[in-house]
Amino acid sequence: MPNFPLPPAIAKYVNEMDYRQLFDALAVRLDGARAENTASTINFIIDEGNGVSASRYIRLKNAVLAHREGQAASADLVVKLSRPVLEQLVAGALSPGDAIDKNLLDTRGDVAALRKLFALLDPYSYWFPIVTPATKRMPGDGL
Repeated sequence: MPNFPLPPAIAKYVNEMDYRQLFDALAVRLDGARAENTASTINFIIDEGNGVSASRYIRLKNAVLAHREGQAASADLVVKLSRPVLEQLVAGALSPGDAIDKNLLDTRGDVAALRKLFALLDPYSYWFPIVTPATKRMPGDGL
């Protein structure tokens, strides 16, 4: 399929997600086979504006990406970022490297943990054929 830019509706869709859904969206993209021998914990502090922030942490272990509200006592990395930057990262509109280069993240700890996490995520496939012609008819197909 062609490599088109993200559809504009994706930004609106991601904007409506709560934090559980945003981090679930990352977890379902994890390539378990490639993540098999990787373990890390990352604390996120998300600035929602007006002095309000939310805290979540993710733990990658045994090829599973789990997330919880709050902060892990021991983390490889602490990332402070705004909600819009988190949304761009989740949507794939911004890479961790670009976010770091543009000073959109305030980090403390092993930044390689964040880069590695996103490298283990499968890309979204926004553009795929809805209907494809059958290449071979099977007995019992009915048509």
